[in-house]
Formats: sequence, structure tokens, C-alpha cells
Amino acid sequence: MVQIPNDPIAKLMYYLDIVCTLVEYKDHSLDRLRNYSNYKNLSDNEVRVLYITCAALDPDELIGKVMFEDEDGDL
Repeated sequence: MVQIPNDPIAKLMYYLDIVCTLVEYKDHSLDRLRNYSNYKNLSDNEVRVLYITCAALDPDELIGKVMFEDEDGDL
């Protein structure tokens, strides 16, 4: 069972981690934003980036959508 700290930032980080896992996002550029156990270590700027990233991945925006990998990089 996953233990998520009772903190809004940690919960957003967990959400981002789940979304990235589901879409198999492997780029390490978001690793710090996904490591919800260390939520207290984020800088103010990283918290802003976390908010913006999670807002862009709002579940209300994703419901009913299908995502496909662009393996050729054409899109």
C-alpha cells in the first residue's frame, strides 16, 4: 500500500507520478516533481512548475481522451 504524506504538494506529486506511470513517461526531467516522499525538498519554483504541470494534466481535461505515442515524432 502506498503511503502519501498528508500534504497538498505531496498529493499533487503523487498524481503526477501516477499520470507519468500510466503514459509510460520515462524522461528523468520530472523525477524531482514525482518523488512525493521528498515533497519538502522542492523549491518554490519547482512547486510552481508542479502546479502548472498538474493543471495541464487535469483529469477533467483527460476524461474521454485517448493518447497515442508519436513514435515517428511527426506530431
